[in-house]
Amino acid sequence: MYDLPWKRRKRNGNIPGLTGKLPQNFTDKDWQAGRIDGELLWISKNGSSGTAMVSFIPQVLTEYEAWHVILYVRSFGK
Repeated sequence: MYDLPWKRRKRNGNIPGLTGKLPQNFTDKDWQAGRIDGELLWISKNGSSGTAMVSFIPQVLTEYEAWHVILYVRSFGK
């Protein structure tokens, strides 16, 4: 259904065929502190310009599910 580029990633984090910025390190406390939950939801809905991040709501996740993903991502920075 969807081409999931992260399934093509190599062990070093690079994803063949993708250009632009690398994915964020969600465990980085500075990155965590610089983002509010609503911003993460907005990116989930609209994608992120200049990156390979596409929108996931509602094509892949419901908004309810996305909030749970955001809570999970937030647990990485603790």
